[in-house]
Amino acid sequence: MKNLILILFFLVSFAFTACNEDFSPKTDLAENYVLYSVIQTVDSNQYDPKQYTVSASIAKTYSIDGYDASSSSIDPVVEGAVVTFQDHGSHILTGEKVKSPAGYKYGDWQYVYSGSDLKVLEQDTITLSAKLPNGKILSAGTKILSGLSLAFSYPVTADFTTQIIRFIWGEALTVSWSSKNTSHLFFPRFWINYTKKENGVEVFHTKDVPMKYLNINGKQEAVYPSYQRDTLCSFDFAAIDTAMAQIAGNDVEKSNYWIKSFSIGVVEFDAPLSNYYSSLYGYTDRFSIVVDESVYTNVTGGIGVVGSSRQTSLLDLPFKNAYIELFGYSYGTGK
Repeated sequence: MKNLILILFFLVSFAFTACNEDFSPKTDLAENYVLYSVIQTVDSNQYDPKQYTVSASIAKTYSIDGYDASSSSIDPVVEGAVVTFQDHGSHILTGEKVKSPAGYKYGDWQYVYSGSDLKVLEQDTITLSAKLPNGKILSAGTKILSGLSLAFSYPVTADFTTQIIRFIWGEALTVSWSSKNTSHLFFPRFWINYTKKENGVEVFHTKDVPMKYLNINGKQEAVYPSYQRDTLCSFDFAAIDTAMAQIAGNDVEKSNYWIKSFSIGVVEFDAPLSNYYSSLYGYTDRFSIVVDESVYTNVTGGIGVVGSSRQTSLLDLPFKNAYIELFGYSYGTGK
């Protein structure tokens, strides 16, 4: 197997408000800096170790005129820092402008610090430090996660179908994994890979499969997996059938849809990233509401997070051809 490592980076800005005895919702803003870097590793049945790229972003907290935090048009990014990545050696990350992700409010380009051809292995301890132009130092560290071992309640590696004896296999496909890290967050996912003929060209698509469908006010509502600390997740066979049927929907030309395969994966967040995510979205589960909780940080000298995640996946698993034909679809790539 192969560990493909990539760093996801986001620019995080914080605005602080408070109430004083004059009922002003704003106070003077204390200067602070944000360091953000998430090392994402991928472990699947299709990848082997290669060279990796590490990226990080740095920003400065800022104040605004008025009370609408989204009104700021000035990018708070910090340029000119000396950013060092430490694993088996010391590496200086280079500051550069890259194409910004969709939804980035400060234009088409984003300033990041990155380094390529770096080798990171599971269970490695890494540190990231940044010396800012004003001499201030930010630093944080974490450990690279190991891959999970996925287990299934029904065989998935050869000619999968839901047309089985439910008395024996039950009503759902359950994915489970073992982990000693009970505080880590997990994000399961099941998706179908297919192509559709559009204007004579085969276009690749994916379709996410929910855990189940609920009948709410006469309408079917999909329930998709979200973050969890449990180490198992079940997908109803009926939900897999419904998701498969929805690929074409009311399109009568179902043979224009070529079902290629399906994939199942689980993303694990390490402790710093789990704590950071939980402090934003809830400490117990996705239905929780957090009141008066501080945003977690593991950055010394500032705020933000340096963490790692790992996706363990089985990719391009085959459906049984007869199962695909039940829906009127074609099987294979269409080429």
